[in-house]
Amino acid sequence: MEKILYNNIELLKKIDAKLAYQLMMSDPSALDFCVSRSGQTNLKRIYQDDIFYYHSEIDPTEEANEWFLKLNIGDSTVLYVYGVGLGYYYDAARVWLRSNPKNKLIFLEEDLGVLHRLFETEKGTEILNHLQVKIVTFTDLMEDKEIFSELAWTYINAPFTVSALKLYEDVNSQGVSDLAHQVTHESVQKSALADEYQKYGVPFFRNFYPNLLELPKAIYGNGLFDLYKNVPAIICGAGPSLNKNIGLLKTLNEQALIFAGSSSLPALLSKGVIPHFGAAIDPNLAQVSRVQCSQGYLIPFFYRNRLYHEALKAISSSRLFLTGAGGYDIAEWFEQELGLESDILDEGHNIVNFCIEIANALGCNPIILVGVDLAYTNNRPYAEGVEETLNLPKEKLVENGDLDSIAVQRNDINGEPVYTLWKWITEAEWTAKFAEDHPDITIINATEGGLGFRRIPNESLANVAQEYLKNKEDFHKRIAIDMKNHSLSNIIRKQIEELMIKFQNSLKCCMRYLENLMDELDQIKINSNVTTSTADILETPKIALIESELEEEIGYRYLLETFNIIYMKCHQRQIEELQSVKNKMTKIECNKQKIVLQKERLSFLKDVSEANIELINMALHNKAKEDFRTPNATRSFGNL
Repeated sequence: MEKILYNNIELLKKIDAKLAYQLMMSDPSALDFCVSRSGQTNLKRIYQDDIFYYHSEIDPTEEANEWFLKLNIGDSTVLYVYGVGLGYYYDAARVWLRSNPKNKLIFLEEDLGVLHRLFETEKGTEILNHLQVKIVTFTDLMEDKEIFSELAWTYINAPFTVSALKLYEDVNSQGVSDLAHQVTHESVQKSALADEYQKYGVPFFRNFYPNLLELPKAIYGNGLFDLYKNVPAIICGAGPSLNKNIGLLKTLNEQALIFAGSSSLPALLSKGVIPHFGAAIDPNLAQVSRVQCSQGYLIPFFYRNRLYHEALKAISSSRLFLTGAGGYDIAEWFEQELGLESDILDEGHNIVNFCIEIANALGCNPIILVGVDLAYTNNRPYAEGVEETLNLPKEKLVENGDLDSIAVQRNDINGEPVYTLWKWITEAEWTAKFAEDHPDITIINATEGGLGFRRIPNESLANVAQEYLKNKEDFHKRIAIDMKNHSLSNIIRKQIEELMIKFQNSLKCCMRYLENLMDELDQIKINSNVTTSTADILETPKIALIESELEEEIGYRYLLETFNIIYMKCHQRQIEELQSVKNKMTKIECNKQKIVLQKERLSFLKDVSEANIELINMALHNKAKEDFRTPNATRSFGNL
């Protein structure tokens, strides 16, 4: 076994050097080999006088075969298995692996001792050498989110099934459920993100460019940063527990700044609570009605340029522009050119997370959370006054939809069982991490229900008000004065139009460089250089020169580079397989695949450029049409 282990560690060094080193340092002494009744090797652990067998004491192979037969694997091409043991589940899945070369078996293992024992066996050698099998280690679902993020990118849009070793299912069913939800949530999130980028970012840019042209009408929201040092802030979510505190919130508008995300506004306004600030950033149609309900209340709105354009136009009060655009670097370039460089806030996972960031940037302390249930309190998703406030039966919560939309059970702040969603759990974790990273800020959860937050104290809003909200001030008046000093009316629309045309021209240059690169790849193919087995065929001097010129363009640095990164992530699986030491393809076959992949990437970037050139044209054209329809409008058509 010593020799087998040594050889497997040496092989693993070529596949995953970090894991190889960890295994060399691991101690498997708590795990012992044993023999099942069928004579097959098994593995056992003695823990607190109990013996845990990793496979059936009777027949490990039969157990594994029964496991696979019961899997509802359908059209899945990726099978995640929590726990690897001694590899019997790999044996059970081999026919499935052979049935389709695209099928992939991913073992997820927490225990390095188990892997140590596995790699003492020939089965471990077989698993390491199999092109379609991968072993991934993790220690904690929340701490190791990046691992699951990378898996989601690698197997983007691939249908998958999540299962587990029978032992793990028996002794840690909650952990198995959590892992399945984590894998599913990451997959759903990455698929949605990839879908937006694969549509050339149109869902973002069709709002971004028109919103840029509205900038002269806005107030510089970043200019309010640090102006409200030690002023208490109340962040209102739209959770069911908000109803408990509506009456008290009405009395606190002079003791704290009240923030409301667009989703909580209908609930607050319908009950007579008028927030000091609203916030809206999402690029979807639902934002329009949520913003419209605030018309007539003169509520200033924080927003970013990715907000749905019609929702921005529906803001009847002051528009508080915040720099940044959540995943798109293009905003940074325009802001630099307009002299609006400032700290970029993290949007977090939802509007409440973003409001916490804004309150912190303003200097607020303490930050008090109200109506942030992140759970189906009393089987309701939202407070009264918000869309979809109906009472949902348990069956609908736990049975309908995909795994990411199926509710999971957790204990609420009172220790009572409550249903929540995995996305809400990740949002709660973001808030907990924010509190951990900002120990100088007092954050209190006054939701009085719901999921709660790790390390954030729970307190009733009445008690919080008594302890922290003692001073009074006319905040509406103070905000009005502060906003007057940060108008963006000094920015001329013609300047924005000229910048848009400058960026557009850079994208046209990028298109020419991309076309030249594709021509060069065609030339390589014609000249049969694809048959070379020495140097990388894609690293020619001419290609290097064109690429360096392309990368100098602002259109590439602030737009295409982001799409290039996402494209590479979406094709990570193909790239990994081409580079893998397990790859059985010849150098010639690899080179052909590299050329195909490169041409597809360049063609995609060219399409992104073309789409954005057209979207800029549309934004300029529509704004000009709007000027003609609006009496006394200030007309500035740039180079149209």
